[in-house]
Amino acid sequence: MQTNIHVGRVTGTPKFEYVGNQEKPIAKITIGLAIERNTRKNAPTDFLYYTALDKRAEVLNSMGIDKGTVMEIDFIQESFSFSRADGKRGYGTQNSIQSFHIWSPKKQSANQTDTGHFAGNQYPFPSNEEPPAEMNNPFGIPGFDSNHLQ
Repeated sequence: MQTNIHVGRVTGTPKFEYVGNQEKPIAKITIGLAIERNTRKNAPTDFLYYTALDKRAEVLNSMGIDKGTVMEIDFIQESFSFSRADGKRGYGTQNSIQSFHIWSPKKQSANQTDTGHFAGNQYPFPSNEEPPAEMNNPFGIPGFDSNHLQ
């Protein structure tokens, strides 16, 4: 399975909804990103959409992501089939969010405080993995280990 990473600005308020049957609904969120191509000057911007389900959707919805927020999305492409109105079988793909990182959260009002809940933190799923060893030595200094600073 190939994981892809895109960084861009959120194009609008994410669409959050519960789908499925009423007995056991599934949380679903759809987020659009505007992604600039850096291949040449005056290159067009791509507008892509990503979907998250269950806990990922609930976490993304609770974070208050708004238009203009810069975020990184790690995703996989999944294919699906569906029945069209004319009775024929249709096929499509969707970008399924695996993890995300908020690069610049929306601005807070003066009476809110930053709890560190999401600013600068990545939310991979599952979250039981240790950070890479290079995180302890971000500048590549021989013999340096930031764990000894705490």
